[in-house]
Amino acid sequence: FDVPVAKQDLQLLLSETFDEAGRPSGFEAAFDYATSLFDAASVEAIAARLIRVLDAVGRDRHAVVGDIEILGADEQRALAPARGNPDAAVRTWPELLAAAVALDPYAVAVTYRGISLSYADLDSWSNRIARMLIDYGVGPETFVALALPRSIESVLSVWAVAKTGAAFLPVDPNYPADRIAHMLEDSHAAMGLTDIDSRGSLPDTVPWLVLDDPEISAELSRYPADAVTDVERTAT
Repeated sequence: FDVPVAKQDLQLLLSETFDEAGRPSGFEAAFDYATSLFDAASVEAIAARLIRVLDAVGRDRHAVVGDIEILGADEQRALAPARGNPDAAVRTWPELLAAAVALDPYAVAVTYRGISLSYADLDSWSNRIARMLIDYGVGPETFVALALPRSIESVLSVWAVAKTGAAFLPVDPNYPADRIAHMLEDSHAAMGLTDIDSRGSLPDTVPWLVLDDPEISAELSRYPADAVTDVERTAT
C-alpha cells in the first residue's frame, strides 16, 4: 500500500480479496514500518517468516506453533557456526581441581587477607579435611553444614565436602539461632564445619569441627594429603 507516513513502528496490513463472482480469493498483505528503526531487508525477512508460519498451519491444522521452523535455509547456515565449541567432558568438582593442580600446581588458587594458597596446597589440605570427614561418617547422600565466614577455610571446606561425595549446606553464622537450627534439622545435616569465632552462636544440633582449633589443626596435619579415592567416598 502507498502509505507515505508510518503510523506505527511496525504494522501488518491485511486486505481480503474477491474474484469477479464475489467469492473470497485470499488476502493481500503489506508491512508498514518506520524507516528509522527497520530497513527493507529486515522487514522482508519478517514477511518471509510469517509466510512460513502460515504455510505450516495451512498444511497441518494440528501443527504446534512452537515447533514451526521460522528460519530460512540461509539463516540456518549463518547461525550454525555460532553454536560454539563441542561440549566439555562431564567432570566432578574434585576432578576439576585435580586438573588445575596438574596444569600449574604452584599457581595461586586462593588469597585472603595476605594469605595465599597454591592449587597444590588447596588440593592437599582439602584432602586432609575430606579424610577426617569420612572418618566421621560423611559420604554420598549426606549433608555437611558450612558455618564459615568468607575465608580460606570456607573454600577448603567446599572442596573437602565435594571430595567426600557429600553435599554442603551454606549457613551464615550471623543468622538467628532458631533459623540455623531449622536449616540443620530440615537438611538432616550429619555434621558441620566452622571456626572459633562462629562456634559460640551455633546450636548443638550437629557435631561441629572447628577448623582453626589447635587440636583439630594438629589432627588434620596427621592425615595423608593424597587424593581421596572412590572407595573411600563410598565406604560410608
